[in-house]
Amino acid sequence: MCKRLSADIFSKLLQERVLNFIYSKTSEIRNGDNMIVLFDMDGTLTPPRKEITHEVVRVLKKLQRYSRIGIISGSDTDYINQQCKRLFEIGGVDPSKLDILPCNGTKLYKWKHTNYSLIESVDMREKIGKTAYRHIISKILNLQSSIVTLYPALPFTGTFVQYRGSLLNWCPIGREANFSERDDWKKNDKEFAIREAYSEELEKFIKDKGIDVTVALGGTTSFDVYPTGWDKTFGLTHYPEQPAYFIGDRCEKGGNDWHIYKSLEKHDRAWKTSGPEETIHLVEKLIEKLRD
Repeated sequence: MCKRLSADIFSKLLQERVLNFIYSKTSEIRNGDNMIVLFDMDGTLTPPRKEITHEVVRVLKKLQRYSRIGIISGSDTDYINQQCKRLFEIGGVDPSKLDILPCNGTKLYKWKHTNYSLIESVDMREKIGKTAYRHIISKILNLQSSIVTLYPALPFTGTFVQYRGSLLNWCPIGREANFSERDDWKKNDKEFAIREAYSEELEKFIKDKGIDVTVALGGTTSFDVYPTGWDKTFGLTHYPEQPAYFIGDRCEKGGNDWHIYKSLEKHDRAWKTSGPEETIHLVEKLIEKLRD
């Protein structure tokens, strides 16, 4: 009788431990501590250079019940703040579960108490050296002059080259271009393949100089130049213990989402989107999967 009672007690204790283990793992998923979903910004969470919509904010709030989320963009924090400010307003997402990864994830900001703090950053000029950096700047300015000469009808504005610490952004019509001017550029770029041609010329120059950097198309109007390996897969190094997922729009070869998309797509953890509306649909499908 005593032996049977002991066996019964052992069985109950074992069942309790199993249930507690299952509950703890379920709580982990519910709290969103065991995975991260990374989103590109322009063309994914927002239309290019426009603000995030309330509909996208709502679906990201739902996703936070199951996962951490992160914004990984070629842009720096100024554009992320401008375009995604609704995320941080009353009724927005939980900032403690939202990481900000500007400049391809080479910078990481996390919420600490009452604001975001820079956790990590790297420097392009230190990586490739000042001489190589000057060569790239000189060539970009030369190519910019060529575009202005060959395409005089394009709407040129200001801030054509912007150093972001870990990458160099070159925008032939200028970062100050408004939406109408950007649309004008996109039509010309589509018709004459301007970025494709100048990307090839810049890449050839860089190869001839033996500089170990990558040229990628950034958004719809610019080029990003950064040390090889400092594409968006760099952002994955911040989450060595967590499965990472990704949604982006420029997932074709040469686009600035291509490397991270190819890295995760083979594990069925990356999806290409055509814009914020499809992003909402993809997130809803992911939530359904995480609920199962």
